[in-house]
Amino acid sequence: MYSNSATFIAFVYLYLPMTVTTIYLSLLNFDLRLASAASACGAGRLRVFSEVIWPLNLSGTMIGFLLSFIPTLSASLAPHFLGGPNDTLYGMSMAQQFGESGTWALGAAMGVVLVLFSIAALVILSLGVNLRRTGFTGMER
Repeated sequence: MYSNSATFIAFVYLYLPMTVTTIYLSLLNFDLRLASAASACGAGRLRVFSEVIWPLNLSGTMIGFLLSFIPTLSASLAPHFLGGPNDTLYGMSMAQQFGESGTWALGAAMGVVLVLFSIAALVILSLGVNLRRTGFTGMER
């Protein structure tokens, strides 16, 4: 309690299911014959994963990262209760501007910076994601 470790464990506990679910849904459409073909050509398990499975499912990993990264930026309750008053994250500091200190203008400016940073992260990571080919389609190929 009242440490950065407790806050980190809480964030992992809260946002890991979203990330794992996104990666799992990305792997549902993966054609396992590609991994079998790489194994048949002499690639080891690590090489099959790093050169076949990982690059073809990178979009699901990036989307899972974004689904957990952006809410973590604005989180205020978990750091407040688990991190204590001395360890302040950005979302907790922004919440203090609206609540305790009453400087709404600074809180609004911090919110705009958070939105701009989130949009920048979305744009940068979406350059590597081909959204037309991701997700579960429910159709057999």
